[in-house]
Amino acid sequence: DIMPDVIARDLLILHIITDLAHKLICNAEGDMEVAMIVYVLQYTYLGDFMPPYVLDKLVAYIEELEGVLRGGLLPPHMIISKGDAEKVLKVLANWRAPLDMSRQDVVTALRKAGAYANVVTQKKIENNYP
Repeated sequence: DIMPDVIARDLLILHIITDLAHKLICNAEGDMEVAMIVYVLQYTYLGDFMPPYVLDKLVAYIEELEGVLRGGLLPPHMIISKGDAEKVLKVLANWRAPLDMSRQDVVTALRKAGAYANVVTQKKIENNYP
C-alpha cells in the first residue's frame, strides 16, 4: 500500500516484531517483557482500546521508530524514500499525541460507527453483496 498511515502501521508492527524476535533469540529479558510485546502487538493490530500500560509501551515503540526513520537506520530489508519517511513521521507524531476526547466522546463515536456499519451491512444483505 502507498498510504502513509498504512506504511506507518506496517513499519511499526515490523519494528515491534523485530524487537520480539530479538528478545526471544537472545533471551535477554524475562517472560513478562515478551508478554508485554505480544500485548502491544495484539492491541495495536486488533484492538479498539488498550490499557494505559500497553499504550505507554506502544508510544515508546513509536518514539524508537521515529528515531530510526530520522536517522535513516531502517534494517536493509525495509526501504522507504526520504519523502515517504517524512509523511510516515507525521503519522507517527499524530499517533503519539494524546487524544483529546473524553470517555463519553469515545463511546458516542463508537456507537455512531457501529450504527453506520450495521446500516451498510444491512444494505449489502438486501442487495445480495458479499
